[in-house]
Amino acid sequence: MLLCIPTEDERGGEALVATHFGRAPYYTIVESDTGCTRVLPNPARRHGDGPCDAAAGIRSEGVDAVLCRGLGRRALIGLSRGGIRVFRTTSPDVWQALAEYRSGRVVPMTIDEACAGGHHDHDHDHDHEGEV
Repeated sequence: MLLCIPTEDERGGEALVATHFGRAPYYTIVESDTGCTRVLPNPARRHGDGPCDAAAGIRSEGVDAVLCRGLGRRALIGLSRGGIRVFRTTSPDVWQALAEYRSGRVVPMTIDEACAGGHHDHDHDHDHEGEV
């Protein structure tokens, strides 16, 4: 299973898990069986004009699931529509999140747990009025 974990830095398994999927500077991709990692920059973090679509950046990577602390409703819907499952993790780093996943302690993220568009603290230069 190929997992995507939004991270604050590029340290692979030692990277700190970011608090929000779309605002994460990096995505650490982890193969759940082997623990092999690779790190991708999040191209949607600073996108200028136009809609945010942080989910689009990882869909083409063959990711099966996302482990995160939080994300917006739009990202959750986009990931789900793309066949990518989203799980909540409370772990501080990638290795611990992977251990949490392997032990079955992660739970699916629900739409009610996702941030409503425009009501969370984004770190970019626009609002989300009119988002679905």
